[in-house]
Amino acid sequence: MGDAFAVWLTGLPASGKSSIARELAGRLRDSGLNVQVLESDAARTVLTPAATYAPAERDLFYRALAYSASLLVAHGVPVILDATATRRAYRDLARTLIPRFLEVAVECPLSLCQERDYKGTYRKGKEGGSRTVPGLQEPYEAPLTPDLVVETARSSPREGADRIMALLHSRGFLTGARAYRGGPMVVLDQLENDAFHHLMRLLQEADVSPPVTADASRLSRAKDGRIIVPVEMEAVEPSVPLALIATHKAEQVYKQTGCRFVIAQRPVRDPQRRTYVWGGERWETFP
Repeated sequence: MGDAFAVWLTGLPASGKSSIARELAGRLRDSGLNVQVLESDAARTVLTPAATYAPAERDLFYRALAYSASLLVAHGVPVILDATATRRAYRDLARTLIPRFLEVAVECPLSLCQERDYKGTYRKGKEGGSRTVPGLQEPYEAPLTPDLVVETARSSPREGADRIMALLHSRGFLTGARAYRGGPMVVLDQLENDAFHHLMRLLQEADVSPPVTADASRLSRAKDGRIIVPVEMEAVEPSVPLALIATHKAEQVYKQTGCRFVIAQRPVRDPQRRTYVWGGERWETFP
């Protein structure tokens, strides 16, 4: 099978799978990988052009999709499967065929999916134009033990792709790729991910000046377990007020969640500088 792998993005229609797939494919190509996206609607135009979505037809379609992905992986091509796959058995088949496999649950409330309804899938179901819409007429079997959960009601496609990239790194699936431009990453569990976004909201509400931005793909973990959040700022030297505010907000988050964060600052006007600063400490890190 070589070093290739497959990532199956599963979730209800309009949950955000395709948006994450596009972001993830771009990241992988930036890493020097020739990734192939298998999107279910596009694949159906070839495999079942007159789709009825009958159970036997779905079984055949997803067997073919899993087999196609396994062939690509066997020839060294990483694959992203962007497909609802209503039954767990469909994704389980792919896992048996592809050793280096990740199942990512793209979770989104049904009400929000119906509100988005980019392709008119739910509208057709409600108007009687379709009787096989997952979540409406057809049951959807969500993963019981996914490798990763991405909640698209609370995170952007970019953040979802960041977390998948971090998981791919941690599993050793990207050893043959160029170093990801975000630098060394840490995989956050669901509690840590929620805590990180809560910390960012607190900093935004604090109206810190100058404004601070933090990229979820650049998180790292100190030896003592603290999660380092590198931030870029429009200043020449690290900001003392920001350090004080960030320390207070991070402590607030720690008391609420048990997750320890520390803000590490790097002036954007000194892009070659490799030193982030918090409190009296300095952290030599990636460029």
